[in-house]
Amino acid sequence: MSQPERRQVYDLPRLALTVTEHRAERKSCPCCSAATKAAFPPEVTQPTQYGPRIRAVATYLSQYQLLPYERIKELFTDLFEHTISPATVVAAWRQ
Repeated sequence: MSQPERRQVYDLPRLALTVTEHRAERKSCPCCSAATKAAFPPEVTQPTQYGPRIRAVATYLSQYQLLPYERIKELFTDLFEHTISPATVVAAWRQ
């Protein structure tokens, strides 16, 4: 009996950004009316920010691959349908 013929296709998964929303609830004490708010994770310091993987990729592209900031912006738009500013790339490698 013969073996089945095999064929394999290697491909990349669809590239997409994921957004994780953090919420900090505010509550008031029913007895004394003191207000309190939950804490955000320590690394979440801004209302909107980029995570460590995006910053790492932007830094890699600018510092190792030597892509100009505008080309990195175009690449993010083409691959992820998201516009990243050149200032964000600069801030990422400075960090």
